[in-house]
Amino acid sequence: MMLRFSVVPVALLLLTASAFGKSDAPLSPNFDYQALWSQCNGAARRLCPSHHIEDFTDGQYDDVLGGFLEGYPESMRARMRAIVDYPKTCTKEVFGFSCEFVASLAAFRQIGLFDKFVRYSCGHWRCEELSLCDRIK
Repeated sequence: MMLRFSVVPVALLLLTASAFGKSDAPLSPNFDYQALWSQCNGAARRLCPSHHIEDFTDGQYDDVLGGFLEGYPESMRARMRAIVDYPKTCTKEVFGFSCEFVASLAAFRQIGLFDKFVRYSCGHWRCEELSLCDRIK
């Protein structure tokens, strides 16, 4: 009986370790941009439909991401940078920040911060129309 109970925690530890190891893997440049953006918008419409954060554009992406990430220690921000690896992930983007934004969404999903990011966006931003978004004080 003792052997049976000692194997279960070891198996759980191995499964947990492999899940954490996978979560830090760099993003593939072939992830589905549209699906991630749709998931974010769907979650935001359920949480804060009047805020219209689906109207974020290049003008807001950097501020929204920066505001969210500033609440985390440098170690987490470094982890995010390593996962996203913008120079490799966004090689096809010539201008703008849409790739960086959606790549960050993918990384948030990968490490379990996606829902927190949507809640942050809903709690801190409101858009009146496309590209006309303000930070809520």
